[in-house]
Amino acid sequence: MASEAGLNDRVTQVFGALGQAVVLPKGLALQMQAQGMVPRYVTEFLLAQRPAAEAVAAIRDYLEQHHPLPRDRNLWRHRLVQERAMRIVDRLDVSVDVETGQHLAKITSLGLSCRIASGVVDSHPGLLSGGMWGRIDLVWDPMDDEVPATVVQDFRPVQVQARLDQYLEGRHYFTADEWIDLLLTSAGYEPAAVSDGLDAQDALRCKLLMLMRLAPLAESSLHTLELGPKNTGKTYMARNISPDAFVISGGAVTPANLFVHLTTGVPGLLAQRRVVAFDEVARVRLGSPEMVAALKDFLESGQFTRGRYEFASDCSVVLLGNIDVESGMPSPRYRHLCEPLPQELRDSAFLDRLHAYLPGWELPKLGPDSFARGVGFVSDYFGEVLARLRSLPFDVHYREMVDPYPLLPGMTRRDAVAVERVARALLKLVFPTGSAHADRNVVEAILSLAGELRQRVHDQLCRIAPGEFPPRAVGFAGVPGSPARDLAHKGTAPVRVGASPGETLFLDREVAAEEGGGKVLQVEASVLATGRGLKLQGRLGPDAAEAVRIAYSYVVANARALHFEPHAVTERAIALQVSLGAVVDGRTLALPAFLAMMSALRREPFRLPVAALGSSSLHGRLQMPDDVVSRLGALQGLDPGVLVLPSLSHGAEEKVRELLRGWRVVVAGDLGSVMRTLSL
Repeated sequence: MASEAGLNDRVTQVFGALGQAVVLPKGLALQMQAQGMVPRYVTEFLLAQRPAAEAVAAIRDYLEQHHPLPRDRNLWRHRLVQERAMRIVDRLDVSVDVETGQHLAKITSLGLSCRIASGVVDSHPGLLSGGMWGRIDLVWDPMDDEVPATVVQDFRPVQVQARLDQYLEGRHYFTADEWIDLLLTSAGYEPAAVSDGLDAQDALRCKLLMLMRLAPLAESSLHTLELGPKNTGKTYMARNISPDAFVISGGAVTPANLFVHLTTGVPGLLAQRRVVAFDEVARVRLGSPEMVAALKDFLESGQFTRGRYEFASDCSVVLLGNIDVESGMPSPRYRHLCEPLPQELRDSAFLDRLHAYLPGWELPKLGPDSFARGVGFVSDYFGEVLARLRSLPFDVHYREMVDPYPLLPGMTRRDAVAVERVARALLKLVFPTGSAHADRNVVEAILSLAGELRQRVHDQLCRIAPGEFPPRAVGFAGVPGSPARDLAHKGTAPVRVGASPGETLFLDREVAAEEGGGKVLQVEASVLATGRGLKLQGRLGPDAAEAVRIAYSYVVANARALHFEPHAVTERAIALQVSLGAVVDGRTLALPAFLAMMSALRREPFRLPVAALGSSSLHGRLQMPDDVVSRLGALQGLDPGVLVLPSLSHGAEEKVRELLRGWRVVVAGDLGSVMRTLSL
């Protein structure tokens, strides 16, 4: 608590000295029951003027007296006519009639279109760019039947005016970890709750995942997908930080709302906002194929055409939705992790235009302790600063930080754009002043995450359209811990095991066996929602197919010994496929196939990457190939995990352990003993 108190004091000291109140104790905002009446950034602005507990009740009363609710609009209009003047707190939008030159002000909650005094718009140009919240002084002054009787006489914003130079100057007084905590606090999250129970590296990764929810506001045209269980706060930031973000909650979306209204020519959300988030995306209906095609083109180029209208925009598109989770991971019933999307958005060409897939199942659920209580930026100030980061000159800083980590070879242009855009956004959030204060460990964690988030998109494309999207590495080379870290040899694509149940590695023989080499293939098993029996996916040679059938037969025959009820195996279908290359020594696929099936049936991923090879008899007796030692070199470029092998001689086992330092070696004579020795 001492360090937290110290950080709060430093934030107050550094940013509290500015000419306007830009920080406040976030715990005060939690006490504002009126925040459901107005956006959070409005209540935080008012609280920042006098950040004390006794101010909460006064501000709540002030909003109840001055903010009209739509259901009471006629009462407020009656009061305006009776009193001829009134002060309210609300959102004010101003449009320009180019034929008459007049400005027309709109107050939606009152259902009013009214005149606005000359000079008010000039003083507050933000009224013309999406509107502003503020204190509005209204006067009822009937002149004649042709002119609106109501006039906006004065306007005072309740939104902080952001200065990016002051924000950047303040960054110098904080370490990377402190700044990340300040960003999370400002977004409304309690940093300690985000990292609760995690070691330092996992805590950093989880915090960076949370910051990815801010990234589309800070980086132009950054398009993301996040699927996770309910109550993880997927839309919390979008709804509470910035008026530049708009959340569409399920249902039908019209071309007029999203693109442009053909009759009036009024541009839609994509042209007006910096972020458009589709919440409950499974229930979103885009309607015609033409609309899906238009959205697809926008994700690619930032432009859209409808009728005679053409617009360009740097709006970021965010897709948010739920996914069924079992034991902390997506349900194994999914064939791929994009299945919760509506059918029209499962198109591979559409998904390929997304830059990142956030694993929402890894983020903590919201509870009473999840919301920030420390000192953070006022939400509106914070949201405006994030939006201004879009135009921050950052190319030189970015290159200085990422030059030691080149992009992996073989990536497509879309892959490269995606990982660089994600990395740029996170680096800009954490190190906006550049490499002078960059923490190497944090930089590498950001680059690792950028590769992982795009790799997850590509992995789903491999499953949806395997003929069009072959497995390959996505990310930055040389980043420790990255799922796309330096690939060992011969351009082999990276393998990532442990993310989902049913994943193992297979140590196969190279085609040119006389060279004594090996290669790593990925084995994936999944329990299907319908059907029975074994279903082989993709092309497997006869030896490989027979080895998989032997492993499956052993599972069926020994279900009780393996701690399954027989019907749990026989009345379900198990699918299995091998990716990242063609199988050469198919007979030795039996052991890794068996392990993948066991993980899938138990719905538990392995805690560490598990590699294996070995043929099996119908009774489960394992046999070792003669060239096992020569194949092990293929593992030397991967993070250490567990290597499962049939029985070895003492000398061979010592050689294996010497060759693969850091790997845990599990030796077993039959399939049954493997499961007794190896814990999932």
